[in-house]
Amino acid sequence: MGLVLLLAAQAMAGPLAPSALVFCPEDATLRGSRWGPVGELQDALACHLEECGQAPIDVDGCFGPATREGLMRLGWCVPVDVPLPSSNVLDGAITAEEWEVFVGTPVPDARARAFVMVLTHEGTDFDRVVWNLRTRDDSSILTWGPFGATVGHGGEVQAILARLRRRDEGVLREAFGNEAATALRLSRCESATSARRLLAPVHVNRSRRRAWLAAFRALGARADVRDEYMAYALESDAWLRPPMRRLETLLPDGVAATEVDRAFFLDLAVQCRVDAERIAVARERLRALERDLGRAPDAAERRRCIGETWTEFVSPAWRDDRRARNVAFTIDELVPTEEERLAWSRRRTRASAAGLSDDRPAD
Repeated sequence: MGLVLLLAAQAMAGPLAPSALVFCPEDATLRGSRWGPVGELQDALACHLEECGQAPIDVDGCFGPATREGLMRLGWCVPVDVPLPSSNVLDGAITAEEWEVFVGTPVPDARARAFVMVLTHEGTDFDRVVWNLRTRDDSSILTWGPFGATVGHGGEVQAILARLRRRDEGVLREAFGNEAATALRLSRCESATSARRLLAPVHVNRSRRRAWLAAFRALGARADVRDEYMAYALESDAWLRPPMRRLETLLPDGVAATEVDRAFFLDLAVQCRVDAERIAVARERLRALERDLGRAPDAAERRRCIGETWTEFVSPAWRDDRRARNVAFTIDELVPTEEERLAWSRRRTRASAAGLSDDRPAD
């Protein structure tokens, strides 16, 4: 099952109305994976542009200026026998109806679009790995893929490699080549300390370090590996599902999570620790906010309160970045404070760019 099909199989909301925006990145760039919804859109656009006798766009998973320009060119040159649903495509946006016409696949659901938001913030596609040793994020050792799987911290990299080893050890041997023995040992490491001892010699050797980068590029290009990554992240109780459930306990009784809520909770769970102590602090802050407002906070006000609470939990080096990510999920509804605006200006992402709305429930 490919990534797009996996996401669709885990749909979190009903189909969008024909006129609803799927993607509208404006002046920012959405990084939605070469193998995810954005890559799928780009692949279809490239084909249609070639049919129109124009240069295709690159399929890189980044919905930025080149993709917007490609959409606009398509809007002007599309053959007369292919209906153009609206003028949104001329503005570099795409609606659900336009998706069906030009892409010809199911419209990305709320989970698929939340995935785009998180990957935009994380910046690491399935074929990308970043060495963190000797950086400010040294304790994570190595980061891989869209949800930031690490060797340190939660040990998600080891867990995913172990799942691959148990299913087919040959996948790891093929990708890692001469480094396969080390990769297999990593898949059996039970602590960050032992994993660090194992990988430190790899990191200081330039050729070995490059071999690991190439190995993860090879792994990320495989659909079965991407599916294993996503299944571990979203279906198991070992990674993102439990913290997201904890965050949803912050919603008032009887209030369902919106599309934006669920994407925000996923983004927060990917970057930060979500434990009972932090949930208790956030719950008290929400009670204080309700007393100050004299009413129940709305969804965006709730997210702002939760997000600001978590900025206090991250290290000072990451505080502005966490605040910028928080504001991406409130700026469509709330006027940012000066502090929020300055933080957000470094990223300029917003939930509406991925078609996420508080008007639709996540489930």
